Amino acid sequence: MALSVRQFIGLLAGGRLLAAGRRRYLRPGDESAGDAAFVRFLGELRRVVAGKDEAGLRRLCAADVITGVDMAPGPEELVKRMRAGGWVELAVTLGMGAARYEKGFAMPYLFAKFPEDLESTEHVVTVRAGAVLRASAGGAVVCPLDFDILRVREFKAGAAWLAAERLDGPKGVVAAADVRSLGAPRVFFEKRGGAWKVSAWGGGA
Repeated sequence: MALSVRQFIGLLAGGRLLAAGRRRYLRPGDESAGDAAFVRFLGELRRVVAGKDEAGLRRLCAADVITGVDMAPGPEELVKRMRAGGWVELAVTLGMGAARYEKGFAMPYLFAKFPEDLESTEHVVTVRAGAVLRASAGGAVVCPLDFDILRVREFKAGAAWLAAERLDGPKGVVAAADVRSLGAPRVFFEKRGGAWKVSAWGGGA
């Protein structure tokens, strides 16, 4: 298979690409603990989301919060996304670890930590301890998954099972609930006027 532009540049830059067939992982992590103000902000945001508090969400957003390429910036667009079913997905996202990203933090952690030499659209990350690869939906276990990065043959939103393979070879299906796509919703945070704010919300695949 031809190298992507990103992979080719990485190869020229120092040969950092890992050999084909090597198992790779992305274990959970959370880099927020070192910033007490951000931890407090997250606690408040989680309470707002649990209560579906629209006024509270507006207050915790940056005035120019981004919700999509074709969307006008601002808290009102994010509130519309929440009304359209976004509260549950935002709650799930806030339940995953944060990682430092550019000028602030990104959640979930995997968005900021995914290996640059792998195509994000062709892979998913195992996010549940004890997940396994099976021969078929509900079938025999092929192998365990220890927060493995998996290659997917075709990603189908809403599917209960995904055809996937561990990067060292084993193939089968994985429960969609046990993995997360890099295109799934993610949220970004930046400091504005010395206070943490939601600066962007994106994704949905």
